[in-house]
Amino acid sequence: MRFFHLSDLHIGKQLHHYSLKEDQEHILGEIIEYAGKLHPDAVVIAGDIYDKPVPSAEAVTLFDDFLTRLAKIRPQIPVMIISGNHDSADRLRYAAGILKEEKIYRQEAVVPDRGLPFKLFRFEGADGKYICEAHQHSCVEIFALREGKVDFYLGDKKYVLPAGKFIIVNSNEVHSIHTSGRNEAIVLQIPMEKQIMRFSGEKKEEDGKLFALLEKMYRQQIRKEYGYELLMQSIFYQLKYLLVTAYRIPEEKKDYYPGNTHSGHLERITGYLREHYAEEISLETLAATFGYCPTYLSKMFRQYGRINYKDYLRSIRFEHALRELEETDLTIGEIALKNGFPNSQAFSRLFREKYGILPTEYQRRQKENDSAAFLMIQIQAESSLLGRL
Repeated sequence: MRFFHLSDLHIGKQLHHYSLKEDQEHILGEIIEYAGKLHPDAVVIAGDIYDKPVPSAEAVTLFDDFLTRLAKIRPQIPVMIISGNHDSADRLRYAAGILKEEKIYRQEAVVPDRGLPFKLFRFEGADGKYICEAHQHSCVEIFALREGKVDFYLGDKKYVLPAGKFIIVNSNEVHSIHTSGRNEAIVLQIPMEKQIMRFSGEKKEEDGKLFALLEKMYRQQIRKEYGYELLMQSIFYQLKYLLVTAYRIPEEKKDYYPGNTHSGHLERITGYLREHYAEEISLETLAATFGYCPTYLSKMFRQYGRINYKDYLRSIRFEHALRELEETDLTIGEIALKNGFPNSQAFSRLFREKYGILPTEYQRRQKENDSAAFLMIQIQAESSLLGRL
């Protein structure tokens, strides 16, 4: 295995009253560049990240920017941080605390699996000692635990989920997952833009049947036998029928619905963007479509979505473009135009800014490592203080 081992960064240090910020910024930039080229198995930052026990805002911003850029490299590189005598473990967890206190959660742009009306995958925290920070998305999610035990949080409420049980997460419901030991879970995400329904996770007679249907879908996905997509869709519609008939919360129970009318409006708008992402959609055009002024709509995204309108639209486009890079032989220019980017140059530049690698290089690596799971995006992995819905 290959590691990048960093220590004693002392960000914020001054030498004879001379700030070393520019020098430190340059060195951290070099580390990002080499990490993108050499792609180590992990980056270890061991001790004394800051120069003072209480770092300056400038020092915190510099380190946050470094981690954010590091998190954008694909395939993603694990980062392990060890506190030193100039900083503490509690202080280094500042981001999670701020995001939770300010109720800022990231938005995951969920794109269904190719040719299917859902997204099904194995939970990425299978090895344990993993935290999936608080986030939300405009889809219904069923998290089914096959083995082990996890702590699942819906808002501030904690559920200890044992093997053989599942939990239903409604659209735009804030949730997080903490694991201490090994586990195996199936995650099914169902976009529900056209049917705004909410579902109860209370124990029901049908729980065993729903879990069994999820198991069948997962087994078919692993086997990938000829025509498996048709069989998966058949099982999925049985599951969705069960979900709608046995778990749906009647509309008259208004007190259940979390959030506010702005969140509902924003959900309809983001649903529209997920359908029309390949088109040229300006903020002005979108505002006119839904009867808002552009300034107010922009504010709605920032205030209730905690994300910039352009960033959200671009994240959806990248989801689809990544799939084209992985699964097709289309040229970079064709992929760019097909997914709403103006041209190949703009696409390549934005791709490199986001993932630390050019799309041509990413495509080449995919062909050389066909069996490797290079990327699992959930507009989830970005550890920026800018926050996400």
